[in-house]
Amino acid sequence: MKFVNRSISMLFVLILLMTGMTFAMAEQFSFDDVAKDSWYYEGVMTMAQYGVITGYPDGKFLPQNKVSREEFAVMMVRALQLGKSGGDSSFEDVTDDYWAVPYLESAKRYLTGYKTSTGIAFKPKNDAVREDMAVALVKALDYNVSKADLDVLNQFKDKNQISDNLKPYVAMAYEKKLIKGSQENNGLYFNPTKTLTRAEAAVLLLSVIEEEKIVFDDEKIVLEEGDYSATRLSVEVDEDTAYLKWQKIEHEDFIGYKVVVSKYDSTPSYPDNGYMSYFTDKDVTRVQLKTGQSATDSDFNKLEAGERYYATITALYEDGKKTSNVVSFVLGETPQADYVRPSLTIETDQDEAKLFWTEINHPEFKYYKVVVSMKDPTPSYPENGYMYVISDPDENDCKIEIGDKGNESDFEKITADQVYYVSISAVYKDKVLTSNVVRMKLVEEVDDEEAYMTPVLTMTSRGNRVLFDWSKIDHDDFKGYKVVVSASDKSPSYPDNGYMTYITDKDDTSYEVAVGSKGYNSDFVKLESGKWYYAAITALYEDENTVSNTVKFMLDAEEAESYATPTLEVKENGDSVKLNWTRMDHSDFQGYKVVISDDNATPKYPDDGYMKYITNKDETSFEVKADMKGYNTDFSSIDYDRKYYASITVLYKDGKTYSNTVNFKLKAPEEEEQAKITPTVTIDSKSDDQIKLKWTEIDHPKFQGYKVVVSRGNATPQYPNDGYMVYITDATDHDYAINLGDQPNGGDFEKIEENVTYFASITVLYDDERVTSNVVRFELGE
Repeated sequence: MKFVNRSISMLFVLILLMTGMTFAMAEQFSFDDVAKDSWYYEGVMTMAQYGVITGYPDGKFLPQNKVSREEFAVMMVRALQLGKSGGDSSFEDVTDDYWAVPYLESAKRYLTGYKTSTGIAFKPKNDAVREDMAVALVKALDYNVSKADLDVLNQFKDKNQISDNLKPYVAMAYEKKLIKGSQENNGLYFNPTKTLTRAEAAVLLLSVIEEEKIVFDDEKIVLEEGDYSATRLSVEVDEDTAYLKWQKIEHEDFIGYKVVVSKYDSTPSYPDNGYMSYFTDKDVTRVQLKTGQSATDSDFNKLEAGERYYATITALYEDGKKTSNVVSFVLGETPQADYVRPSLTIETDQDEAKLFWTEINHPEFKYYKVVVSMKDPTPSYPENGYMYVISDPDENDCKIEIGDKGNESDFEKITADQVYYVSISAVYKDKVLTSNVVRMKLVEEVDDEEAYMTPVLTMTSRGNRVLFDWSKIDHDDFKGYKVVVSASDKSPSYPDNGYMTYITDKDDTSYEVAVGSKGYNSDFVKLESGKWYYAAITALYEDENTVSNTVKFMLDAEEAESYATPTLEVKENGDSVKLNWTRMDHSDFQGYKVVISDDNATPKYPDDGYMKYITNKDETSFEVKADMKGYNTDFSSIDYDRKYYASITVLYKDGKTYSNTVNFKLKAPEEEEQAKITPTVTIDSKSDDQIKLKWTEIDHPKFQGYKVVVSRGNATPQYPNDGYMVYITDATDHDYAINLGDQPNGGDFEKIEENVTYFASITVLYDDERVTSNVVRFELGE
């Protein structure tokens, strides 16, 4: 059975070339039992050529032989060049000294495990099966399983044989046409426990090359990593240039990449070792380092030829960072008049893309060719024609828009929603050097008017009842929801199929139907048990309607055991609040989702994300503190003095219930006011015609200024009673010279005179009060 598109193999070969994979290349060869017209020929030959899956001494490949779980782990490590892990075994059934441990630990992010009462088992000798491969494919291609439509599994006769925790991966793999079902006499089967063959493994590995993602969960589980992950770095050196390439980070908290290089530290990271370059675009995954290039805050001034350097990529996140593996390189001397291969980046804005590339300064340079292809993922000039030709070496950017035409290209003009491959060919008098390739997809410019939203419908069956839940519509033109059910129309909508109920509150996004429920202008009198029905939500706007997806349901004759609904209370606890709820005791219980929103007065999971997932049914409280972050919530973190709404969503095996909603507001702790500082003034220096005063510097948030006060008749002068000589608002300026003849602002004298005794002090002005220093006495003159 062919599981993936054969064209992915071209991507694999390209990646091998671009990342400099070091598999030993073998001579061209063939296997006696692998025909050129077999569906697995290309996969087998590619994997064998690069040493990922080897043949047997008798010249056979044995494509139908089974693959064990430990063998597949080894294949993954070789194909992805993960490197063997040096750590101990994390599986209870695999000892630390077992030969496959370095491979299992490196590849577990793509594999599955088995949760036991005492830990996690791997079962290395068991056969690798189809549902395990669904996990590997989906994770490697970075599909979001939270969006998987589990209803697609209903068409499989053996859907109940799929491990519960793997169903989202199987559904996504089938939906994306990565894995097909098998049509047998009485229907369609997925065969989740069917053993993987060597031929199937070879084909599958062509599609799991680029990404590394990790998940850990229940029973038969998907192995999991922490929130933030480090990228993986590789290096190629060509004379005076090191080409660093790393894997793209896909995380909503991503901030940027720091390219870190050190001469003396063999494990460099940012900020300890400074950085060479900083990129905030997650799609920028390569950089060139050349002899003579300078660094920022590093342990060297510039890269020198013949010296060994160590490099990493530190990925910065909103509240953390992760550093990649270390690579080392030695650069050569810069060749005279070196030919330069341009480096290309792209910025896309709806219907246009801006290209930027390395400026070429070379005596043999002729022009740049901007090359675009719709079919060739490695376009270059002259093989793929060109879009533009630019002869000015200083002009190293251009713009591509929808409708632009190619010259001898494999397309007539650029169209919307089509993926293109773009490169820059630098044409010299005697050679052509082509840049890296970037992908480009343009879309029609979106009208500024807010688009109407389409609700997403899910359902929970409970015996003779069905609960419908749908996504909230938040739009100024929203009028209401129509819950539509039909016995015959597989895509029901209002008004064509009538409705069950009309809801005008946009926050009310659930409705329950049961045996005997009646419709309005529907194709049935009332809902009956044992019959199939189709349901959808029609969202009504001022001038049009949108219709959700359709769900199919059947009601039982008897009412199932009901799931309990928790009761939620909130208690203030100083600068935090504590949520407490009633314990749920049901055999189908799976967990509590603590849900908080600052906008939705009736929050629930999954529409409003969650703060914490608790699987222990005895853990029935949660403390909310400032700066806490949620998952897919409508706020970034909990703030003081802001109103929030909270509820508990209880997850059961085949349903969920929601608690009441409470609201709360965290009170910021009162800060102790910093005490006011009284300055001490001294005479810093003195001459016949000048005296210099110096006083304590004031560091206080309510500081406004210093008043230098001098009096002839008052031995305890202070502002405002005795005027002032000068007003200073800079807190760090805490000295002042008084000269013969200086005149005060107010006070009991006209000017400073000889042989007259004066009294001086400093009055400090705060926002809400004044304090005055000690007094010093002085007299100028001989």
